[in-house]
Amino acid sequence: MLSEKEIKEIEFKYSVPLLYNLKDRYIIVFNNCKSKTIRLPKKEIDKKWLSEKIENYLNATSKNLRAEFQKLDIKGSIYYTSFGLSYDCWFKSDSVFDKEIQTIKDKLNSLKIKFSNEFSDARWVYRFKISQSKENLELIKGLK
Repeated sequence: MLSEKEIKEIEFKYSVPLLYNLKDRYIIVFNNCKSKTIRLPKKEIDKKWLSEKIENYLNATSKNLRAEFQKLDIKGSIYYTSFGLSYDCWFKSDSVFDKEIQTIKDKLNSLKIKFSNEFSDARWVYRFKISQSKENLELIKGLK
């Protein structure tokens, strides 16, 4: 496992503040107004592993695809984001949540759009992370 000294060395090397909790297995990288939580795997990791994760985050050149994802024309308690769309599940009953989530999944599946799901940390939002593969983006761009 990484030592606190090694984490401090990485923090200095990349000039970014890091908040970490090795017991709960996470490190948060702060970069200007943004942050990224890196979940640490159960396997042993070293400085090289963490350095690669931080470099990938700092050098990411992702483009905001919100306008493209809006072409999916999915209605309901959602908002489009740079990674796909988010469903507002705050104060929704289980039956309403299940029904509305299934409707969104059915729509994406009918369009053959690849996606994954996750809850936000507070579980107020259920995310539909749209795959940014070339094939997936071509399918979305082809929508009217």
